[in-house]
Amino acid sequence: MRVSKIFLQIIQLALIAASALMVWNTLKVITRTDSPIVVVLSGSMEPGFYRGDLLFLYENDDDIEVGDVVVYNATEREIAIVHRVLDIIPANDSTFSLSYQSKLEWNNDFTENFYLTKGDNNRYFDQPLYGDKDLLSRDDIKGRIRGYFPYVGYITILLNEKPWVKYILFAIMGLAALAGNED
Repeated sequence: MRVSKIFLQIIQLALIAASALMVWNTLKVITRTDSPIVVVLSGSMEPGFYRGDLLFLYENDDDIEVGDVVVYNATEREIAIVHRVLDIIPANDSTFSLSYQSKLEWNNDFTENFYLTKGDNNRYFDQPLYGDKDLLSRDDIKGRIRGYFPYVGYITILLNEKPWVKYILFAIMGLAALAGNED
């Protein structure tokens, strides 16, 4: 009897994990982005968004506009960045003067727009965050912010910055599972 009860609990845990994965993948399909939910990790977007805010992303085919808050990842870093689009460099605009550009002689013979971003609370543009790029392309932008829950993401920050909290939570869950097994 005891083995069947343990087996049933394992199946229940597997179903919970599968359900969470299905919800995440459904959100990815609905929002059309690989990361439908992100957590603000720094104060660079204050006072619009604060550290720990949980942001909901959505991606569509509409043009990105100046003022949109986007999530991008222009380098191989794992962490996506949430900042505001401050300028758009139009495709094939040979008259555009990129006054804050530092790395290249500007010659726009491309067929797509490029974007320049900055955190609302930052002093400088994001160009150093772009890695070996001078500007963001549309492919670098993972989505636009469509809503948020204030401070809900602090749970994620706490679990990442203080790993011992994870172990305490796992221990509590394990003790609860053991206590639930007793007949």
